[in-house]
Amino acid sequence: MQQATRLGVATVFVAMLTMVLGCQAPIPELSGYALADASVPETEFVRSSAGGGGGEAGRMVQSLAAPAPAPQPVVQIKREVIYTGALTVLSPDPEAAVTSVRQLAEAAGGYASSVQQQRITVRVPAAQFDAVMEAIAELGLVTDRQIEADDVTEQLLDLQIRLDNLEALRGRMKALLDKAEAVEDALKIEKELARLTTEIETIKGRLRLLRDRVAMSTITVAFNAPKGTSSGLAGRVRPFPWVNEVGAEAFGAARLPKAQPKLGKAARVELPDGFVRFFQRDYRVYAIDRGRVVLKVSRHPNYDAADAAFWVDQVRDRLTDDLGVPVDGPNDVAIEGGAAGVVLTGKRPAGRDPLGYFVGLSASDRYVYLVEAWGPAGQIAAQHDALVGSLQTLRVSRGWW
Repeated sequence: MQQATRLGVATVFVAMLTMVLGCQAPIPELSGYALADASVPETEFVRSSAGGGGGEAGRMVQSLAAPAPAPQPVVQIKREVIYTGALTVLSPDPEAAVTSVRQLAEAAGGYASSVQQQRITVRVPAAQFDAVMEAIAELGLVTDRQIEADDVTEQLLDLQIRLDNLEALRGRMKALLDKAEAVEDALKIEKELARLTTEIETIKGRLRLLRDRVAMSTITVAFNAPKGTSSGLAGRVRPFPWVNEVGAEAFGAARLPKAQPKLGKAARVELPDGFVRFFQRDYRVYAIDRGRVVLKVSRHPNYDAADAAFWVDQVRDRLTDDLGVPVDGPNDVAIEGGAAGVVLTGKRPAGRDPLGYFVGLSASDRYVYLVEAWGPAGQIAAQHDALVGSLQTLRVSRGWW
């Protein structure tokens, strides 16, 4: 009797199980039994360790765990970003600098979209945006730089979906128009088609504009002439006359002295190899090398025994504010005899060729000593170590000659 009962229960259970499988419905948890792990083959019969009961029904519980779903490919959405840059630059020749920006844009595959006397807007491929921005920054002293990045990925996707839906709707409307028999129905359909077409063209226009702005970045550059280039000097706004003359010969505000046929003994500084003196007077020595680098050594009065750091600030402000020269440094240098020395370097366009500039400075209680050099930027870079070595030979604690 018990065996018959067990067989009856098993038969009913299998029947119910078959019905559930046929409906592909989820299997409820059974008391004393559990579904097999997904790693167990579906033909295996398992018994729940949580149950503890036995019987034919338990041994006939089939693992119903669904196979692990196949991994779905991850869709990578390309981010669509509009880059916009703006620069304000001090340049000795703003009009020439505007021309240089146009040339940079064209070389990068872009073009100038707006040109004024000292202001230009260019469009360049987005991939060249950073490179063109850096190249423009080399045209002078950057006083303001702004970069904006506008992510329009979602906006583009939304517009494209709307466009696809509207075009599909227009297709269905055209099919209805072909089947319309009444004139009134045809007129209504044509009116709706005209509205859909207008909306479609509007969205297409917005998509073209956004994609164009993504593909071609916009850079606007405003050039200003440094104060020191309008009248040669900066109006001598500082109380120290010699500071207002720093860089005067290098950047076109003053002419070099004429070469002298006879020169006295050299000042207490060793010139770099290859330099030839051509002028020496009034605590100034000028020399030049075959690479067109001009070297000037000069001595100036100190005031209230100011230290080198004070004069470095004066010289740097003169170069940046008045002459528009981007300055690197200061870098400390040990001067022969224990004096402190400082080096500043810069580069600024001069016509078509970048002009390099070097100034070394040291101070005693009574005097300030300068070693200036200027010429083609590549030559100044090549002579840098030699110029530093020349600065280190200054005898700042002794007489000039």
